[in-house]
Amino acid sequence: MADTRQDLAGVLRPQHSMTGYGVDGASERSGANLENPSVSLVDPQAWRAIFGDWSSAAGIPVDNHAAMTVPAIWCAVNFLTGCIAHLPLRLHKTSKAGPVLLENTNLGKMLSSKVNDEYLSSFNWRRDMMTSTLLNGRGMTYIERYSVGDARYMWPLPFQKTVVKRQKGKLSYNYRDSASSRVMSYGPADVIDIKMLGDLDGVGAFNPVMQMKDTIGLAIALRQYASRFFQKGGVPPLAMEGPAASPAAVQRAKTDAGEAVKQTTRDADNILYLPVGHKLTPIGFNPEKAQMLDSQRFIVEEVSRMYNLPPSFLHSLLNMPFATVEQQDLNLVKHCVLHWVKQWEIELNMKLYGSARGRYVAFDLDELLRGDFVSRMAAYASAVTGGIFKPNEARRREGLPDADGGDRLYMNGAVVPIDANDPASTGDPAGDTPDVGDPQSDPDTPDDPGAEGDDKNPVLQDDSLNVST
Repeated sequence: MADTRQDLAGVLRPQHSMTGYGVDGASERSGANLENPSVSLVDPQAWRAIFGDWSSAAGIPVDNHAAMTVPAIWCAVNFLTGCIAHLPLRLHKTSKAGPVLLENTNLGKMLSSKVNDEYLSSFNWRRDMMTSTLLNGRGMTYIERYSVGDARYMWPLPFQKTVVKRQKGKLSYNYRDSASSRVMSYGPADVIDIKMLGDLDGVGAFNPVMQMKDTIGLAIALRQYASRFFQKGGVPPLAMEGPAASPAAVQRAKTDAGEAVKQTTRDADNILYLPVGHKLTPIGFNPEKAQMLDSQRFIVEEVSRMYNLPPSFLHSLLNMPFATVEQQDLNLVKHCVLHWVKQWEIELNMKLYGSARGRYVAFDLDELLRGDFVSRMAAYASAVTGGIFKPNEARRREGLPDADGGDRLYMNGAVVPIDANDPASTGDPAGDTPDVGDPQSDPDTPDDPGAEGDDKNPVLQDDSLNVST
């Protein structure tokens, strides 16, 4: 155990950054790896596999850093990582009375506060894992265990320094320390592996940035063109037409016209002087005719498809499909967040407990489905009067202290079992038990309710109208 701690202190602890782009399982399998002696140092595929620098169809090199300069991708990654990171992650134990929350165990504290002794919080750990998953296609964490096998600490494995491969039918995660060149190999039981979408071979994972490099390159090219356009004062490229006596005269006219355009743009002057017989004609394309604004909206829609995220959560409010915030949040949870939550829960339960039963990890999705105050109060009232929630359970969900008598279940008194009046349900034979209130079966009840006098059933007489009331 001491050796393991020393290895972690010297290798893993200084290397927590999840940024960078490196050799994944696909490049290891394809042989485009500079660690392979048979691969040439001038092989572009090997260098691109290391640095992840791929040119898009627009001619723009695309990597993770470049992708994060696209506002829609930044918003999507920031939103999804924060969404998974801020959800309460709790440890439960099954019992005959129902699930029991375990907050004071070592694992429960680790999942809710810090995941290792370097004070990496559970929030930041989950956020780093999701950032690597959304940009690189997978996020990995090594589980340091006690001698008895229980989880002690969790250490993120940098994507760019970890190679996932299968050799002789066994899967392994191989982490290389850049300082000592030492390779540490871990089995799948000790590595939490969250994938965005697994490769067809069951080992690698699709890289979303590389898969969508053309869309990302288009977004970057549009922004760069707009920046250059407005940097020049909104003046497009110009062609000067007119007589020219010599090449030197052409150069002088070009220089004079260029300075005149710049001076006019600086001074916000609408008058531009040109030599006699010359004119300027715009060349290139018109940004309005090129539909640059529509292209920017298209990029937002493409990024929303890339991460399966509704466009409204990327602050694109042109087409709001939902009438209320509650419907929008429900759609987000059902079609986007839920599959991430399930993958996290299955991976954590499988790697932290294995085949053990009775304890499990679960996210609390109530934070995403709180709704407005009126809706919450109506739901609490219905749950408390229906015997589903205890009053104190509803109060705790709102952060309120417990109240006296609030740890009991209550039921509306008008609610009775549907078969309460069925003789067969009570075991009495039909007809043996007289119905309460039946005049013919109760000897004390007279046949005529008003026969015993006006004291029991008074009748008010209006003599003037001769109408009984």
